[in-house]
Amino acid sequence: MARELSAHMVYNAPVRSIDYTDGIATVTSDVGAYRARRVVVAMSPAISGQIDYRPGLPAARIGIHRGYRMGAVSKFAALYKRPFWRDKGLSGQVYGAGRPVDVTFESYAEGNHILMGFISADAMRRLDHARESTLVRECIANFVEYFGPEARDFVDYGVFKWDLEPWSRGGPVAVSRPGVLTKYGTGLREPVGPIHWAGTETSDYWTGYMDGAVRSGRRAAREILDDLR
Repeated sequence: MARELSAHMVYNAPVRSIDYTDGIATVTSDVGAYRARRVVVAMSPAISGQIDYRPGLPAARIGIHRGYRMGAVSKFAALYKRPFWRDKGLSGQVYGAGRPVDVTFESYAEGNHILMGFISADAMRRLDHARESTLVRECIANFVEYFGPEARDFVDYGVFKWDLEPWSRGGPVAVSRPGVLTKYGTGLREPVGPIHWAGTETSDYWTGYMDGAVRSGRRAAREILDDLR
């Protein structure tokens, strides 16, 4: 798919505005402007409002932008030479108390076994601007609590703070405040001129997952094809 689409993909080009005043969408990015009969904005409602839409958006869509927020979430991964937790009959998956890791999964890559943990909500906000060494120390202590003292023998680690990343501002999925969908729900998927909305948050099934993202893409494509017939 990447090979087939590579000639039509532009990287490192954040979109700043979408102008549809003449019925044709003009998308202006940091590397240039592009014109199209239709545009699909496949972004979280929590951040798609950062784009400047001209001549503006309906009140329902503006309410969607203002009513959604991304979660404070980070991912911490510790690499090990062997999956010591399996010797104890453990799966590597935990639903914990969030001190600071609340969910863990195991994985494998390039000869290393991995314990990955999510840090979220208040625990993440507390650690957002803490020293990385503090975050690592607390996560490893949590792994020791979950899996035993062998968790201290990690060979490497990785941290990614989604909520400090400017192009996502959190994760894993946007959530709405109470009353937002009942008041502005029509704006979640309803096209605005040549602009169509996609992304996992707009799916009516498996919102927040890749499955929902694919479904939303198919739905937006159907909207466009039906419109152009």
